[in-house]
Amino acid sequence: MSQTAVEGHISQGEERRTYQRYAVDLNALVSSSEKRWLKCNIRDYCLGGMLAVFADEDMAQQGADL
Repeated sequence: MSQTAVEGHISQGEERRTYQRYAVDLNALVSSSEKRWLKCNIRDYCLGGMLAVFADEDMAQQGADL
C-alpha cells in the first residue's frame, strides 16, 4: 500500500527511476576485463542501464570488472 509523501520524503511504492524499464528474459555472455566469458540473464533494461543476473558463483563471491 502506498503512503503519501511527508516532509520531502518519497512515498513507498512511488517510481523514482528516470527511465521506464522494460522486462525481458535474455540469456547472455558478458566479457570481463580478465578475458573470461560470464553467463548471465538480462532481466530488464532501460536507456540508463540494465539488470544482469550472473550465474557464475565465483564472480559473485570474488567480483569482476566488466
